[in-house]
Amino acid sequence: APISAPPAADLVNEQDKLVAIYQQVSPGVVTIKTSSGLGSGWVYDSQGDLVTNAHVVGTETQVEVDFSSGQKVYGKVVGTDAYSDLAVVKVASDSAALRPLVLGDSISIQVGQIVIAIGNPFGLNGTMTSGIISALGRTVQSGPQTTSGAGFSSGDMIQTDALINPGNSG
Repeated sequence: APISAPPAADLVNEQDKLVAIYQQVSPGVVTIKTSSGLGSGWVYDSQGDLVTNAHVVGTETQVEVDFSSGQKVYGKVVGTDAYSDLAVVKVASDSAALRPLVLGDSISIQVGQIVIAIGNPFGLNGTMTSGIISALGRTVQSGPQTTSGAGFSSGDMIQTDALINPGNSG
């Protein structure tokens, strides 16, 4: 059966919700700059812990962190895990720019729900794209090979069709 278009008032309401989400979340999204490139990251807590992808920081031990407020600080890479492609960067915890994001519950998500990605693709700060959850429980090849030459895979991944470009990582 054909799907009818929602009334214009519903579209405006959904638009207003997306605008509100962006305004609430974007102060917790940061740009991570290294000597060889950049990516995105997000504020995990008010103690100065930031999360990004391991491939964003590479082998760097110090990175530049740019907040949406305009503040720029250096952060120390305190841990990476190439297999899960995660990294933690520590910045001074006295920064007023630290706006921790609230973690969601991946147990309750469903295919078809709306998702957004806020980041810094191509070095363009503060962008937002949207899409849907396309599938759950995907397995993705990731990380380096084991000593025997076998690949490593991450399971129970969430697939989305939100547009992700270089620089969104993190």
